[in-house]
Amino acid sequence: MTESTSPVRRATRPRVARVVGLLAILLSIAGGGVISLLGNGPLAVDVAWFTFSNRTLSQPILQVSRFLNDAGAQVVVGVVMPIVAATLFGLRGRGWAAVAVLLCGIASAPLVNAIKSALERPRPDDQLIPVSLSAYPSGHVANLVAVLVVLALILGWRWFSVLTVVLSAAMALSRTYLNVHWITDDIGGLLLGAGLALVVWGMLADRLRVERVPHR
Repeated sequence: MTESTSPVRRATRPRVARVVGLLAILLSIAGGGVISLLGNGPLAVDVAWFTFSNRTLSQPILQVSRFLNDAGAQVVVGVVMPIVAATLFGLRGRGWAAVAVLLCGIASAPLVNAIKSALERPRPDDQLIPVSLSAYPSGHVANLVAVLVVLALILGWRWFSVLTVVLSAAMALSRTYLNVHWITDDIGGLLLGAGLALVVWGMLADRLRVERVPHR
């Protein structure tokens, strides 16, 4: 995206991002509400994926899933990653980029925990790692997606956008292979994290764009 993009299009994109982001957050919350109204148990798609993941679980998949569980812990994704990214942005004079990443890192976990506490969806049986709180939405997924997506939007690097998709999908699948989430928990986390990132980016887009213009 070049700086020659028309002012109208530059003004429209942040508004669209804010609207789409808010809708994604609301859809995540509404999805959890529907699941709760249906009894809070697994849906047909959850059962189907649970059966498939248990049939295809192997030692390499289990090891990768355990690694992603540790790497995606709240202290890593919600604290260390945002602080490191914010520090690097700050050293390059991009204060608003630092603010955007920190906002996503700080806001994601409380939002996830509030929804978990309200819905209290039970997790699958036979969990392969110790977990706390309820299932919906996946905190590992939401927290990672929030930080990666806002970074992808700020940086605008195609390879990083591809990496964001791959890592987000890997984290979502790993949670089901560890039997700690239903697949719909992961979908709710994806919507919540991406929605938060879009809202934050949309609110700060004008300031972020100005930061990218070289000072002469």
